[in-house]
Amino acid sequence: SEEDQALVREFYTALTDDKMHSCIRCQERWFDMKRNSSKSCSRCISRDRERAPNKPCFFSAANNLDFGKVPSNLPDLTMVEEMLIARVHVHVKVLQVRGAQYKYRGHV
Repeated sequence: SEEDQALVREFYTALTDDKMHSCIRCQERWFDMKRNSSKSCSRCISRDRERAPNKPCFFSAANNLDFGKVPSNLPDLTMVEEMLIARVHVHVKVLQVRGAQYKYRGHV
């Protein structure tokens, strides 16, 4: 129906208008990240909140945690493609035990 088509168009418009943001320090990318004026994400800000003035930022080259630039010959990958080429994969087995509690096994 006409109403359904309008809803689908509205959905696709909202989907294309949703932009992915990235943190300048840790290079993390996600939708609607809570970044400050220097474009650092809330995780980096909270990580460095109690940092001494003479200490480097946590995600920095001085702390050997600079992820560097993405090589220009590497195309923009989807999240699934990034996971496929990642060196580390997390495997977690979640078991429910008596009393509605959970037990975790694997790389937690």
